[in-house]
Amino acid sequence: MNVADNDKSYYRAIAWALIILGCGLRFLLFWYNSPDNSYDNHFEPIVIMTKLGIIPAKDACFQCYQPPVFYFISALVAKACIGLGFGTAALYKVLQFVNALYAMLTLVVLYSILKRVPVSGFARLLALGTVCFLPRHIYMSAMHSNDTISYFGVALSILLLLIAFERKLPYRYLVLLSLSVAFTIFTKYTAFVVLPALFAAFAMNFIRCSVATRKRTLVSVVVVFLFPVLLLGAYSIANMKEYGKALPWNDSTIDTASEHPRAEGGTSFTTLKPWTTIGTPIIVPGNMDSFWTLIYSRMWFDMEPMFLDLIDPDRPWWNQYYSWLRGEAPFPSAKSPLSTPTRLTGSLLITLGLVPLVLSIVGLIYYVFRWLGSRGRGVEYYTLPVFLLLMLFNGAGVLLLGFKAPVYSSMKAAYFLSSIPAFAVFLAYGVTAIEKRKKVKYLLAIIFSLLFALVTLHILHIAVSVATR
Repeated sequence: MNVADNDKSYYRAIAWALIILGCGLRFLLFWYNSPDNSYDNHFEPIVIMTKLGIIPAKDACFQCYQPPVFYFISALVAKACIGLGFGTAALYKVLQFVNALYAMLTLVVLYSILKRVPVSGFARLLALGTVCFLPRHIYMSAMHSNDTISYFGVALSILLLLIAFERKLPYRYLVLLSLSVAFTIFTKYTAFVVLPALFAAFAMNFIRCSVATRKRTLVSVVVVFLFPVLLLGAYSIANMKEYGKALPWNDSTIDTASEHPRAEGGTSFTTLKPWTTIGTPIIVPGNMDSFWTLIYSRMWFDMEPMFLDLIDPDRPWWNQYYSWLRGEAPFPSAKSPLSTPTRLTGSLLITLGLVPLVLSIVGLIYYVFRWLGSRGRGVEYYTLPVFLLLMLFNGAGVLLLGFKAPVYSSMKAAYFLSSIPAFAVFLAYGVTAIEKRKKVKYLLAIIFSLLFALVTLHILHIAVSVATR
């Protein structure tokens, strides 16, 4: 990775190799993961929609409250599969693959976003590689849910915004952006973060007119936001009339705040203590007391195990452990079945993940100083507020969920992946800020290569364990 940054073909080849490897890991985990191995049953709304041909009532099933786009697309795929004579098992596997496909497409979109920010080729590769090998994104791609489509929608909307600004806000891209926003906000409530993030870019341009006139900016805001906002307004009004809530939730079905286990001394929302999860890379009574620690650690390892029981099977222990997670039984008294390689993998991934975390913080600070020096000109002027607000609103939403129910099940790293474009960009700026010295560059190359290799071994370990059972 010490080739000059202007060797574009060299960097492009490596970038696509990273994307292909990232897609390969997602496909591998999808292939060996059972369709029903997921946090929630997202097949039920699809089954209802496929059978009845209508969007089910918000209270018809546990996940029926969710926005309908993911389920509607999946129902269309299901009907096509049924028409082709697919059996139930094959049908469920196809629907699970559709979820994995959204994750793979997200990697391509993230690469396109990274190409549009002024960072070095080396930094771009490390940032792209990090999202390609990000364990939580790989896990989510293998589990059937509406999460990966929401990540894809947010990233696609950000990309279309950048293209629209590059080309001085042409109407065809504004219309595409409007459709993308409408698509995105009806995938999952956490995807609403796209609205303030995109609006920030237009607000900055209205202040300085760096891309288009104020009149064109105002017209652009109408073109982009009118349709999705009207659609969301009509949806909310209809929900208010029918269910008494603009955005229905399933919290009346299960009260996680009272049923799921929590830290005895309460949850801290101001600390980060990764050593507690490095020592024990699985959720246990002793490491649930820090909100940010669980969020961070679950980004890098399967701490609420969905795959670890496939690697180190001990069914009686795991059954009691999952009963404890559901609040139905005490924590198992027997020793955890996690093998030394599994524990070591988890500890190393959580440790190595600190490097991109620190670099992304450095990158944010560096980005702010570049923004202050931009004097209202260039791509950095209107992009910083986009990525900053994307991260801040995403974080605020996850914090609200944590305050509402300070239990492990509300502290999901998956919720933070809505702002994965911001993480990738801040990380790229962080690498750009410190890569000037060759020794630093070599050190970063070694650390990130180790991280990518360890993630690959981890996913291969899961796949081989399932294949050889």
